[in-house]
This record gives sequence, structure tokens and C-alpha cells, in this order.
Amino acid sequence: CNWVLHVWIHELGHCLGYGHSSSLCYGSVPDEIVPKVYRYMMKHRMLPYIINPFKSYNDYNPGINDADNPDIEL
Repeated sequence: CNWVLHVWIHELGHCLGYGHSSSLCYGSVPDEIVPKVYRYMMKHRMLPYIINPFKSYNDYNPGINDADNPDIEL
């Protein structure tokens, strides 16, 4: 089993509000659902963007200048 998929679905569960005490059990589902959800989210530009610390802009959301955001330490 691919542990990266398990980590991805685990953290997605946290984003959706699930905690470690939830009864959410996914067994082998990440191997099948995570790639599909990831591709869907990429296609619809729903994934958070990654900031390159060596650029004053990001490639994923052109026009948004992260250098002007006081909440982000570059």
C-alpha cells in the first residue's frame, strides 16, 4: 500500500473537520480515490498553491503578489 496516499487522505480528513478520534475508516480506499480526487482538484484549480521562496509571485495564481501579504514571511 502506498503510504503517501494514506497520509494525503488522512490530512484531507483533518481539512474536512475529522479528528483522530473519529470513526472514519478508509482501509484501501486511498489507493483508488486519492489520485482521482487529486486530478479533479488540479483540473478545477482547487489545490492550494505552493509559494517559491525565491520568487515574489506564485505560478499557480498569477496576479496575486505574495510579497505584499504581511501574513507571509518570505
